[in-house]
Amino acid sequence: MAIYYTCLDKDLRQFIKGKYVNIDLQNSQPVLLSLLLNTINYSTNSDSTLCYKKLKFKPFKLYENKVVRAVSLIPKSSSISCNEEFIKFKNSCLVGRFYDEFISEFDDLYRDDVKRLMFAILFSSNKFKNGVGVPYSNEKKVFKSVYPLIYEITKTLKDGDKYGESESYKNLSISLQQLESFIFIDVIAKELCENGIIPLTIHDSFIVSKDEAEEVLKIACNVFKTIF
Repeated sequence: MAIYYTCLDKDLRQFIKGKYVNIDLQNSQPVLLSLLLNTINYSTNSDSTLCYKKLKFKPFKLYENKVVRAVSLIPKSSSISCNEEFIKFKNSCLVGRFYDEFISEFDDLYRDDVKRLMFAILFSSNKFKNGVGVPYSNEKKVFKSVYPLIYEITKTLKDGDKYGESESYKNLSISLQQLESFIFIDVIAKELCENGIIPLTIHDSFIVSKDEAEEVLKIACNVFKTIF
């Protein structure tokens, strides 16, 4: 078991002196989810046929069977185009506009509302401990109205308790956090240090000298292109 330290405590940030900038991954949680979902292939012959390809990323190696199970439970007769929904989600995430584009679907949602909604989708259980009711049911209904198939997959990935896996709903968020740590600590931070740049890491972002910002952004972008 490994412990991932990716956070500079907020109380310490006030002591950072000098000209520094923060470089982060836009809409990071949706992006990480899209990278997990991107391990699913979609048949070119049928929009409703899904298959699975091997995962390349260390944090997901123990999660393969869960992805396969989640995909297999999606109704093959679904009238919703799998390709259309997944491409829409992926593109929205990768251009950094997921929150803004999601908001555009509604008249009464704000950016912070969508952030809370995504944490509910990724981090909460499918049901209360007494088995009655659904935590954050309103938030989940809103997400499902826009991305019904993606919602069903995330729900299935958190539903291992029926297979005797205690508190299995946490596995999805843990896998995403491990992927985040793998990218930013094991890969990007290591490469920055090898290039003489010592970053301060905060989850999905770096605090670096303003003079180093362009080089850091270049290295980070190249890492994402290489890995994914």
